[in-house]
Amino acid sequence: MRLKKIDSLQVFRGLAALAVVFFHARLGTSAFVSQIPDWLNSILKHGSLGVDFFFVLSGFIIMNCHFDDEKSVASLKTYGIKRFVRIFPPYWPVSIVLLMSYLLLPNLSQGDRGDLSLLSTFLLLPDAHPPALAAAWTLMYEMLFYLIFCLYFISNRVFVVFVAAWVLTICANAWLVGWTDFPQLPLQLLNPIILEFVFGMGAAYLARGVSNRFAPAFIILGGTLFVLLLLWPFAVQSRFFFGLPFSSLVLGAVLLERQGMFALPFWMVLIGDASYSIYLIHDPLMSLTSRLVGRLHGFASWELGIVVSVVSSVIIGVLYHLFIEKPLIRMFRQQFNRLELK
Repeated sequence: MRLKKIDSLQVFRGLAALAVVFFHARLGTSAFVSQIPDWLNSILKHGSLGVDFFFVLSGFIIMNCHFDDEKSVASLKTYGIKRFVRIFPPYWPVSIVLLMSYLLLPNLSQGDRGDLSLLSTFLLLPDAHPPALAAAWTLMYEMLFYLIFCLYFISNRVFVVFVAAWVLTICANAWLVGWTDFPQLPLQLLNPIILEFVFGMGAAYLARGVSNRFAPAFIILGGTLFVLLLLWPFAVQSRFFFGLPFSSLVLGAVLLERQGMFALPFWMVLIGDASYSIYLIHDPLMSLTSRLVGRLHGFASWELGIVVSVVSSVIIGVLYHLFIEKPLIRMFRQQFNRLELK
């Protein structure tokens, strides 16, 4: 039986989004306002691990939501529609606005955005050229995971055998080649970061059979592993290792919540619900707010730059979630329902 809605997962999604926001806030502030202190930079740079947390959570959520689904074409179709509606309608408005901005103002970005890919911008498919939204590279891996998960609706055995072979191939390639860039297919299929989805699926599977009394042990284990990895320089280059402590923390939190041992504040769950919107809008928004703060001259400071970047990303992200993301998802769902009734 599928586990009920789990608020702790949403809170984790919100924390992951905030980590990425702080990671990019340090970059925008240093580029357009003033250089942030080295000690703060050394802390905020680890915010990139929010992406790894997202991947673990995605693996957990997808496995948990579809664990008991029938193996049929109908289930596969329903799964595909849900994934499409969840990802693309909120993503397209941001990408279209950015694409038009870069076409009209080629010098808008400090990076090389002059040769954008329409394929990756609109369909999140790997290409030699980047998408309009720089952060969309993570969504490409999400889409790759969703496509692989389609095998789950054929047969459990086929799915497990394929994933096991895939994991072994990734590990063998990482052992022989090491950590490197995986810009496009087929190399993207061998990026060790994909293992984080597998860790998340494993945690979802364990959550159904492990006793609730082991919750503290998983949380302590996850926290200890996380600290040890932060102290291990090699882990920074091989970030997929962080999928292990994240999956342990998620499993422990889920087991605790299942016991009703804690209640989560509404605002934390709301930020988690809006995490996708925050992730989509935060980078282009901070590019704008950092430039504005930098023009304040006597009032400009790295402290103000960080605060404005983070607060505006959260507030605008929540508003985007409430007034754009949710209505768009509702509209697309209704449209698919009408098509199925015809």
